[in-house]
Amino acid sequence: MSLLHDLAITPEVFSSAGYSTPERSNDCLLQLEPLLLQEAIIRNLSGGRWKDHLEENLADCSLAGQKLLKAMAPRLRSFETITYDDPQSPDEWCWEALAGHQREALDGIVVGHESALRHGSDGLVCAAERVHEANWWQKRTCSVTLSRRTHDYSKEIERLLRYAKSAAFIDPYIDPTLERYAEFHKLLGICRRRETTLWLSIHRCGYRGTGTERHTLTECEARQIFRPLAEKLNHPDMRVRVEVFIWAGFHDRFLITDLLGLSVPYGFDIDACGEERPTRWTRLSREDSDGVLREFDENNPLHGFKFKFVLEP
Repeated sequence: MSLLHDLAITPEVFSSAGYSTPERSNDCLLQLEPLLLQEAIIRNLSGGRWKDHLEENLADCSLAGQKLLKAMAPRLRSFETITYDDPQSPDEWCWEALAGHQREALDGIVVGHESALRHGSDGLVCAAERVHEANWWQKRTCSVTLSRRTHDYSKEIERLLRYAKSAAFIDPYIDPTLERYAEFHKLLGICRRRETTLWLSIHRCGYRGTGTERHTLTECEARQIFRPLAEKLNHPDMRVRVEVFIWAGFHDRFLITDLLGLSVPYGFDIDACGEERPTRWTRLSREDSDGVLREFDENNPLHGFKFKFVLEP
């Protein structure tokens, strides 16, 4: 299971009427909040009608439901209409989510208490007040073990690069002219499936080589290092804008997006010799992700900002 979960939630979950007793609503929404705000994207079902429906019926939502809806807004992903243009009943919303699952697999569908009794037999659909019993909830993890292959990297970050608004690849040695980074462009190729442009930054150290062969990069040399990547990204369907930041030096590797942050100890190179040694990626808290971004703000002296440039073909 991906570290970023793809979920559908029926509108009744945000109302006290969606629970076995109204008093359970607030506690259940508080339990869901960390998942929805740090670990998931939420489908805006029926071509965006889901969000409109909730806003039109906001008075039916509990205060906790209204607060959570507002906080969730940046994590909504539009999803096409499959069965119902304008679902109204809890059953219709659940059927629409299930139809969307057939089109593109979901990790889970969260519904109200009564709806779960009617639809919750397959393990995908669960009541908000019993979400801790769902298979997908119990399989949640903060880390994943991957082989150092482009295929494994792509599978893990596909949702991030398709639905994030911004992303930062932080790897001190990223160098598309080297064999072990030669497939890096394939990761960014995920952006061809986006509907909007991703604002992406790449951060690397400002030197090349080791020992007596180590030397500081000029801006011209840095641009040459990334020219192969620029050429690969020169495609009319590529919805990404890339800016490269060069720093005096740093060590840790990350992928930070507005949806989720990852610690990636080996960075984004691959085992070019085919050994397929494992690496473990770990999800960061929102606070740690924000802290990493502050470290790599050009006005922060911590890593010694040198220069930046936009990647152009």
